Amino acid sequence: MLAEHGQYRLDPATVDVDFWRFASAVTARRAAATAQHRTDACEAIVTHYGGTLADGLDSEWLAAAREATRRDALDAVAALARARVADDPDYTLDLLETARAFDPHNELVYRDIMRLQHRLGRHDAISRTLTLLRTRLAELDTTPTTDTVALAQRLREHDTGIPLDGTARPAAP
Repeated sequence: MLAEHGQYRLDPATVDVDFWRFASAVTARRAAATAQHRTDACEAIVTHYGGTLADGLDSEWLAAAREATRRDALDAVAALARARVADDPDYTLDLLETARAFDPHNELVYRDIMRLQHRLGRHDAISRTLTLLRTRLAELDTTPTTDTVALAQRLREHDTGIPLDGTARPAAP
């Protein structure tokens, strides 16, 4: 412990706090002068995000800090995904799955995942992603929007001709 001006704080020479690494990476991203430095900082943010800040503690002052931390992590994942989607869509899909883990009820993330699964030819995965979204939203007593269901249907049928419900289409006359 260090004492300064009547306050105590942890001594960074003897104590390591995971949030400090995360906060340092966020600061580095904000101060980055080059695209590579921003990318490096975003990768560090994603690496050091440990999930909900102070999970298990219940205090009013934590709500804003939790949301800011989650938002910083999602912003970093989104920036990495935008930077890598053209060159490495498989890595980008992994990033989107990371974003889904960070924010499991974010319907827009699931839509991006389905679009990329379609692009990568992983059409069966689209149905599983929609099912996972339904499961996660059921935790909140809600369901996916009709736009999301329609998107999944269009993407799945586009190349396979198989509806999401698995039923066969009637033969053309």
